[in-house]
Amino acid sequence: MNVVLIGFRAAGKSAVGRRVAEQLGWPFLDTDLKVEACTGRTIAQIFEEEGEAGFRKKEGHVVREATASDRTVIAVGGGAIQNPENAVALSGNGYIVLLTASVAAIEKRMQLDTTSLTSRPALTGFNPLEEVEHMLAARNTAYRELCDVTVDTTEKTLEQVTQEVMDRIRALPAMERA
Repeated sequence: MNVVLIGFRAAGKSAVGRRVAEQLGWPFLDTDLKVEACTGRTIAQIFEEEGEAGFRKKEGHVVREATASDRTVIAVGGGAIQNPENAVALSGNGYIVLLTASVAAIEKRMQLDTTSLTSRPALTGFNPLEEVEHMLAARNTAYRELCDVTVDTTEKTLEQVTQEVMDRIRALPAMERA
């Protein structure tokens, strides 16, 4: 069994994933970083050169490769779960944790993380705040249908979110065997 973190950009998937992996003594895999490492290009460059479809194809390959592992903490890109094949692969061998945050918190985190603004492509013609609202509305149903548990990160520190995720994981019957 893997632990899979899903959610919108800047919800905390990578940071929380690294901490959870450390506490479990498991490897951590960020699918966005893996796509970049495999291609030698940023996600923004892939979008620019191949469009969203080209990126999603690469992302799907990485997601399915990651889910073939066991006892791995996997953070997936915000849109990965919209591909039904990815959703099946992730849920087939993973405990799915949805990290959420308010639109205002996401926008603030994106502004603080200047690499996010330059390395992550805009997916709509909206300004950043409107894009977050639009994309969250478009993805919310898929996130909620796939997840086993939801953790709101809006008003919590990294340590608090990590602890809440770990508490949920430790309560799983499968973790008693891990």
